[in-house]
Amino acid sequence: MMFPRHGLFWKFLLPYVVLGLTAGASLCWVSGLLLEDTLISGLQRGLFTDQLVLGRTFYDTFAQDEPEQIAQFVRNYGAIPGRRITFVRGDGTVVADSRETATRMPNLRDAPAIAEARRDDFGAAIVLLDFDTPADGVRALAVARRVGTREDPTGIVRIIASLEEIDGQVGSFRQSVAIWSTLVGLIGLLLAAWMSQRVSSPIGQLTRAATRPAGRAAVFERVASGGGDELSRLGQALRRMDDAREALITDLRNQNRNLRSSEIRAAAVLDGITEGVVAVDDSETVLSVNQAAVRLLDLQSPEAVVGRPLWEVVRQKAILDAVRDCIEARHQQTQEFRAERGEQTLAVRAGMLPGTPSPGVAVVVHDVTELRRLEQIRTEFVANVHHELKTPLSVISACTETLMNGAADSPAHRERFLSRIASQSDRLAALIGDLLKIARVESTRDVFELDSVDLGEAVEACVDGHAEVAAAKDVFVAAIPPAEAVRVLADVYGLRTIFDNLISNAINYTPGGGTVRVAWSADGPDTAVVEVTDTGIGIPAEHRDRVFERFHRVDAARSREGGGTGLGLAIVKHFVADFGGRIELDSEVGRGSTFRVLLPRS
Repeated sequence: MMFPRHGLFWKFLLPYVVLGLTAGASLCWVSGLLLEDTLISGLQRGLFTDQLVLGRTFYDTFAQDEPEQIAQFVRNYGAIPGRRITFVRGDGTVVADSRETATRMPNLRDAPAIAEARRDDFGAAIVLLDFDTPADGVRALAVARRVGTREDPTGIVRIIASLEEIDGQVGSFRQSVAIWSTLVGLIGLLLAAWMSQRVSSPIGQLTRAATRPAGRAAVFERVASGGGDELSRLGQALRRMDDAREALITDLRNQNRNLRSSEIRAAAVLDGITEGVVAVDDSETVLSVNQAAVRLLDLQSPEAVVGRPLWEVVRQKAILDAVRDCIEARHQQTQEFRAERGEQTLAVRAGMLPGTPSPGVAVVVHDVTELRRLEQIRTEFVANVHHELKTPLSVISACTETLMNGAADSPAHRERFLSRIASQSDRLAALIGDLLKIARVESTRDVFELDSVDLGEAVEACVDGHAEVAAAKDVFVAAIPPAEAVRVLADVYGLRTIFDNLISNAINYTPGGGTVRVAWSADGPDTAVVEVTDTGIGIPAEHRDRVFERFHRVDAARSREGGGTGLGLAIVKHFVADFGGRIELDSEVGRGSTFRVLLPRS
């Protein structure tokens, strides 16, 4: 017979097993205690009788203090196996003992049983003594009887009898009870297991059949035909319910298939668009939401949002106002707002859902962050370009007008004004050139032809090209090459542009007597690093994150005096990114700056 590992079978059987084990153990223990108590009580009564006889026999001997006569009797009595007799005076001094010499024994005034006998005539106690058995510390019964009055006791007779025989009898009895209890328990266990299996097996079959469609009807039929008890009637009821359920499921499955097809098509359309869509009814309860709306509005999952009021899941006041205005006015409403989290700008359009009457409002959310950013960049770029172009054109126009008004007749004035016109023309040409460079890079039309380039040749060429300008400003420019040549994957023209801008800036912002060092080396097997370090004025912390923006200047006056356009570092950043590298900046005001360019090695 196979028993299930869990379920009703064990719920029926385990209580019986626990109860049987508890009852058997209790029976063995309690019956053993009762037998032990009976045997010890009989032994105690026999020893008390012996003491009564001995007490009367040796009363005069105690009184006359004749220890030799007492010792002789003790030796004779102590020859009995498992017995020990001791005669003690009223003060606890040992007169004679069957096991040891009296003079070597301690005072027994407070010994077990003796102290009780001094007080109550009789005393008894269980002690552990050595009776020369293989196991030390055998249990023994000590009984004591007083000879004489309580106020003036003549002596005390103590007899100790081994309980080893009684313990053996009790153990044998308990073993017999345990064997018979086990046999009876096993018979009962088999009977209980049979009954538990008979009850739990049909219930288990019904349970498994209810969760497994295959063969379910056959199981219900088999259980239903098992007789007229409650389990058979349960099988009949489950069979009828299963037939009705199958018919209902078939009908619902057809309806669900049609609804599911419609939902899948609608969900695919909604999730396929980039705009967020939220549909609410006239009570502002969310009807549906797509993934784009979850992302844009920082919502929970669509399942957690549908069915809840809009004001619970959406915290943006602009959306709530647009929906309420649309419901009240019954026509489209638009809003634009900044998201509470992040830097997103969102545009909201709320319109009535189709239908008569309209079932609610459809809210469409557009992410216009990039559009607004580009508009802002365009506005700032136009303003900056206008400002940068206006300055040299104004100077050229003023100088030309001055020359036309007669200054050309004076050689000194003519030379000065023509020099300023030439200087501003060069600056204007450089500005237009930088604008064209950065325009090509940002429009991805300037595609570099990346090749293996000797980094040292490009750096040293740039350093040599700025030697005259540096000497004129009394700035020492040093190139610090590595021990071995380093090659990078880049474009020669692009590298020259990067290092020209970095070295030019370093010279412009380093006062006379300062130093500009250009060092390059390999930084691991995959990366090369170029460091342009100057001892110039440094860059304040608030400007370090913006120095790579177009037209951003730390010191506008110094930049314009040096002929800078404000676009050099922006061009450097774009070129380095096109080469697959990155640029880093370390600076301390008053001590100088270090621009670190990391490029992939070839």
